[in-house]
Amino acid sequence: MADSTEFIQKLKATNGDVEALSRIECEQKEKRDKADQAVATAKQNGESPGIIVNLKQTATQENFKLNLCSFITELAEKQRDNILLTVRKELNVVLDNMTKEKDAHSSASDLDLSQKQRKNNEDNIGNGETRRKNNVDELIVEQNTMKHVLQTVSYPKLYSLSLMDFQQEVLLDHLKNNTILRKLLSEQVTCLLIDVKHKTISPQLPEILSIVFDHVLDICDMFNTVQCLLMTDLNPFEHNLFRIISHSFPCLKRLHIINDQPQKDRQQSKTSTTFPRLILLNLNSAHADYAGQFLNDKTCHLPCLLNLYIGYQSLALVTKNFTNDATRLICSKLTYLQINEPFVPPKHFYEYFSSIVT
Repeated sequence: MADSTEFIQKLKATNGDVEALSRIECEQKEKRDKADQAVATAKQNGESPGIIVNLKQTATQENFKLNLCSFITELAEKQRDNILLTVRKELNVVLDNMTKEKDAHSSASDLDLSQKQRKNNEDNIGNGETRRKNNVDELIVEQNTMKHVLQTVSYPKLYSLSLMDFQQEVLLDHLKNNTILRKLLSEQVTCLLIDVKHKTISPQLPEILSIVFDHVLDICDMFNTVQCLLMTDLNPFEHNLFRIISHSFPCLKRLHIINDQPQKDRQQSKTSTTFPRLILLNLNSAHADYAGQFLNDKTCHLPCLLNLYIGYQSLALVTKNFTNDATRLICSKLTYLQINEPFVPPKHFYEYFSSIVT
């Protein structure tokens, strides 16, 4: 019993990290195989029935723990895949919107480097391929393709860059030492997505990300051209992080948040955060706490916000069924409201969103 309890505590300590669970699963498989071998050896050696029964019980317990670990690992993998799928879907929405809105960039082929660049890098790229890359205006780059992608050819028309599934240390190293990346961020990129990979669920995440942003700003003033930002993580984004983002991205016009985790410091914010140029806020895949922060004019100042994407339940909750005066000012200025699920507008709905033409 004590051994089983210890094993369960060991599983809990992984915080759902797939790599850690996989290592435990491999270790447990070895223990199960050894237990099975011990039973077979005892039978061959003619051990007493009592000894064989005890060995079988041990083998059964080890097999049960292996099945439990395999089951939890499978669940963790599905959760990770579902989150990545959500990120990909939301990213497609962002890129579609950017394509519709852009008027200063010539149309060019989209390039998903997370799947295609590996094959392209293996080929002997000629001058014709290089010219094609020179027309690329949107890139999705994963950590293991970064070195090959940005050091092989320039991207003079690039305006949208997505850095996906990066470890914090690796991302910081690129930001410090990759001159091509620094040049792109400071001179070209207007739409930026950063997805930081975490090995464990850390309660210090907001502070960690704050340090990342502060460190980046110390390196160079590189986010003055970014107009579109998509944020996603398994951990909550706290108020302090958004204050840093508002300072770090002064030209931000479109903000997309993917995070279903409730904020921990939502009652602790005493100062208002200002996004002076934000015109579009996408909270479709965000916890209601983020709507509570951004739509409350006492915690957030959004003088230019016109477009809001949000779930109906979150909207009804933070507006207190469209009677909350704290969120009335920002909502009354909206000219476009996207709610994906069907709903029947309640009383006072259109009075609350008085600038939306029905």
